Amino acid sequence: MTIEAAVADTMIKLVARVCAVPLEDLSPDTMLDEVGVDSLSLSQIMAEMEAAFSIELWDEDIAGLAEANSIGDFVGVLNAALGRTAEAC
Repeated sequence: MTIEAAVADTMIKLVARVCAVPLEDLSPDTMLDEVGVDSLSLSQIMAEMEAAFSIELWDEDIAGLAEANSIGDFVGVLNAALGRTAEAC
């Protein structure tokens, strides 16, 4: 499994848990409004992302997550944050 696939898999599991949606109903193409992501669940998802990946989301990451329409968009923002973190090491 590639790193990108592992990140997508983890994000899908995270959204499934936070939104109480069956895992098999989710994919990177799943629209966030279809699974009930609201501002409260978004805050919880962001906190769990930081914990799961040992990163600190920057303001630009938070803005990107707030504008996300799909789980795939979440993955893109997370991959950018992970890339920035890797560069800093």
